[in-house]
Amino acid sequence: MDEQMHNTDLKGREVEIPSASADHFDALALPPHLVVDQDALEKTYLNLSRTLHPDYNSETDQATVVAASAALNNGYQTLKDTVLLAKYWLARSGVSLHNDDYKVPPALAMRVFEVQEKLEQLGNSTPDPSATLESDIEDERTDITSEIARLTDGIAGVFTKWDEIDPDKASDHPELAQQLKDAVSQINYLTTLIRDIDRARSKESA
Repeated sequence: MDEQMHNTDLKGREVEIPSASADHFDALALPPHLVVDQDALEKTYLNLSRTLHPDYNSETDQATVVAASAALNNGYQTLKDTVLLAKYWLARSGVSLHNDDYKVPPALAMRVFEVQEKLEQLGNSTPDPSATLESDIEDERTDITSEIARLTDGIAGVFTKWDEIDPDKASDHPELAQQLKDAVSQINYLTTLIRDIDRARSKESA
């Protein structure tokens, strides 16, 4: 493990500066719980960000400070985002999102096929796509966005259950790990579909 650096904050109190390879929870001095105290996260992040400012690190190797800042920012962005935290927690617990045991739900596979078919129609209808087709694609995007929000809320619910049982290892709770994996995998598919819709519409308006 990398040696932890120390510095003082603006009030003269000694604080630990995260190493480049620090665990996100350790980097932000938070317990490894899935239900993250967002107020504590924000407060610690701002405090450490000030501590890492070049004005307070003139005697510290700047490459080390830059790496620590990157680790801090990465940890902050991950812990404040439900989906990123789910992905991180699974990886941290040794659960791969790329195992062959995940099967795309038939309803999702059908939806992806139908949306891609509409996008193909949109591409082939240049320069004058029908108003109905454009409206259908907009409705699809709205519905997909709502589905991502629903899945994200479901992930937050799994976080709560997990913390109530044991917040330490995914291997102790395979059913909860599988729920997280399934939800994240579906969100990945839907997020890609949103990007495909936006890309196709951008080309159409160009």
